[in-house]
Amino acid sequence: MGRRLSQVSSLTFTRQGGVGRITLERVAKKNALGRAELDELKRLCAALHDDDQVDVVVAQAQGDFFCAGVDLTLIREVGASRDGLVSLVADNAAIVASLERLPQLCIVVLNGPALGLGAHLALAADYLLAAEGAYLQFPESRLGFPDLTHLELLQQRLGRSAALDLLLRGRRLDAAEARQAGLIHSVHASEALAGAVEALVEELLAIPPVVRRVLKERCVAALPPSSVLAQAQAFSKLPS
Repeated sequence: MGRRLSQVSSLTFTRQGGVGRITLERVAKKNALGRAELDELKRLCAALHDDDQVDVVVAQAQGDFFCAGVDLTLIREVGASRDGLVSLVADNAAIVASLERLPQLCIVVLNGPALGLGAHLALAADYLLAAEGAYLQFPESRLGFPDLTHLELLQQRLGRSAALDLLLRGRRLDAAEARQAGLIHSVHASEALAGAVEALVEELLAIPPVVRRVLKERCVAALPPSSVLAQAQAFSKLPS
């Protein structure tokens, strides 16, 4: 068992050897992220950017859901203020961008559905491994605002019509379809998922560190500009 380094009981971080594990443990809320979890995830990502003792980051979850997105209680709390909502949207996009740009290789373990911000955290991975029943869903349009966080990636992989359909109508993108589009690295039976993750971790750690770092740096350099500003600006233009 690794050393626990997190400050929030519902979102934990442990380190063992060169592997850091972020685990969502808010099972009763389908691992939805409240203010405490968002702040902790932001803090952990910032710390990992400066941590040369961690080579591989694994983001995973307890329960049947990977992450149901932002806790609706938090959305209602900040919803009384337009500035509050714009700030929340921008902060969440910044967390995704920070995870996506980690210097370490990042594996996300999609044990179940990932909605909204949860889906974007999944797509921020270098390797996304999923259980057969997992799916991605983007319900933000139902809440009244456009989701731009991974629009370019989705359009590139799925095509314009399919990407718009996902983001406008919020249909589910199941693991098999996402795998076919190259968004998911591999799909496994639920009972085989953990073993597949550990086998991948072991294989990645066996690669010379300089090779891992240089390739990851080049991949990050090739990413499109962060959508943080565009997402906040798009939301700020919506009618009150």
